[in-house]
Amino acid sequence: MTPLALLAAAAATSLLPVSVVMRAPASSQTALSVFRESAPDRCTWLRVDPVQGRRERIAEFPLACEGLSASWNPDATRAIVEFPGEWEPGAGRTRHAWLVDVTTRPATLTEMPLPQAGMLDVLAFDTAGFPIALYLDFPTDPILRGARSLTFEGVAHEVATWAPGAAALAHAFRFERGTWTRIETVATTSEACGALGVRQLDSSDRLARTSARLLDPTYGHEVSRDPIDPALFDALETFERIDAESTYGWARLATDHAIVLAAEGSHEYAYLTTPVLFVDDDGVTELSGMAENAILAAESRGRYLLLSEAVSGARPLLYDLDGGRLLFSDSGAVAVTFWP
Repeated sequence: MTPLALLAAAAATSLLPVSVVMRAPASSQTALSVFRESAPDRCTWLRVDPVQGRRERIAEFPLACEGLSASWNPDATRAIVEFPGEWEPGAGRTRHAWLVDVTTRPATLTEMPLPQAGMLDVLAFDTAGFPIALYLDFPTDPILRGARSLTFEGVAHEVATWAPGAAALAHAFRFERGTWTRIETVATTSEACGALGVRQLDSSDRLARTSARLLDPTYGHEVSRDPIDPALFDALETFERIDAESTYGWARLATDHAIVLAAEGSHEYAYLTTPVLFVDDDGVTELSGMAENAILAAESRGRYLLLSEAVSGARPLLYDLDGGRLLFSDSGAVAVTFWP
């Protein structure tokens, strides 16, 4: 039997079209997860590998890309893609989420129901491979927002006295066999810089890879344990940022190849900003392509560094740290991270 006949026979046996049973490509250090608005209210998910010259369409969603988040299960075979949806007066945003089987092309989409438990903060997989939804639940009585204890289903939950912000509850739900089950409730604080939010939940510490965390200004960059060589500081004076609104220092990013330094601002929390500097035997140079004063997320993989705007994951820039060359940029992309 010819190879084409074998493929047709396999597709017939599985009762699936040939295009559906095509397998995803092997992982690559330079593969990126990229979302682009292909038309009004149409968001296309792409797997882009600028080094291998590959650009694959994963799925298309019937919503605008703005505000979306993506999460992967630990073995990167499934993803959750969640959208905030349109604002509805009196009802807030109607959020939408899909489970995505990313092992086939095109991917298989299954729309997910969501719990009704307050404000959805994080939707992601946990490290055991279950979808997890983390919610903030605000008291309807304004007086309780200053309380030190909140009661839920007959159980009192103590609010940390040292934490800034208004009192609230945080709930964690797990999705299993088509049903959401509440697995955790704690008292927390919200609506202030430094508020605990859903981080007070134990479930928050068991999340698998998710773009919401990778692009968060407070989570979205990892600092190297290796200190900055004091001999470099004279060369850094040319690039220093000085203004009246923030205090800046230099942070050495955690990279496996070369030395990369970035300005790190501080305003309630540390955040990464410009300039970003590449250091090699030829000296110190500024990496090109970033908008001035942008707040950045950074992720390193092998000899490659991915920078994008924090929160949105927009205007991604992929650099080869073997020389500091810019390999990829896309002004129309959002929520860009490395493909797991």
